[in-house]
Amino acid sequence: YPRRWQITLPGFDVNLEVSAPAGDYRNSGLYPYWESPVSVTGSHSGVGYMELTGYQAQ
Repeated sequence: YPRRWQITLPGFDVNLEVSAPAGDYRNSGLYPYWESPVSVTGSHSGVGYMELTGYQAQ
């Protein structure tokens, strides 16, 4: 699962990096998914929560 994202909105002067801390946040089951707290840095800052589905198990 990706752990870091770069989000850029040039027309709005927004440049963000969203990242999850190290750790294993995978959840297995009938519908496997990954979830984690995230932090946002760059032109804006904050915290949040990310949940991802649809990735192949490796």
